[in-house]
Order: sequence, then structure tokens, then C-alpha cells
Amino acid sequence: MKKNKLFLIGFLQALAVVSYCGFVGWLLNFLSQVFIAEPGFWGTVLMLSLLVVSAAITGSLVFVCPAYLALKQRLKEAILILFFTSISLFSLIFILAIVLFLGK
Repeated sequence: MKKNKLFLIGFLQALAVVSYCGFVGWLLNFLSQVFIAEPGFWGTVLMLSLLVVSAAITGSLVFVCPAYLALKQRLKEAILILFFTSISLFSLIFILAIVLFLGK
């Protein structure tokens, strides 16, 4: 595969992770405005369950494609996609932090 295509796959994976995190952040913000009371025991169980599900979802978004390629003996492509995903994810987080910092 060409490096441009590998970079695009990595970037799209990183964009999916940031989008998912944005959705979960929006959902938590919305729920905190709707339910003003303390979370209690079941709220804590719900948050920990959400943490586990989120780790599974983001892990699959980042690692499924490289793991598939590695199993197909395409190790160089798998490592490049993982590298491009990591770099893209760091860049998106950095850009988002700058935008939020400048917006205040």
C-alpha cells in the first residue's frame, strides 16, 4: 500500500477516536445537567462501565486494522498505520487544545 493511503487510514482512525470522545463528553455534560443529584453507587457503576466500553471502542478503532495486517504478515504496513494513527491523534488533540485555549 502507498504511504498516502496508510496515512489516510491512520488519520481517519484518529478522527474517529476524537469524534467518539467528543460524543461521550457531550453526553456526560448533558447528563450532568439533567441529573443534578450525586451519582451514588449506581452512577459509579455506570461510569466505570462506560470507561470499560469506551476503552474497548477506542482500542478497536486504533488496533483492529494494524492487528489484522500483522496477522496477514504485513507488519511494516501495520506499524506505519499505528504510527500514523498515533501522530494524527496527538496532532488533533494539540490543535483542539490550542483552539480551546485561544477561545477563552
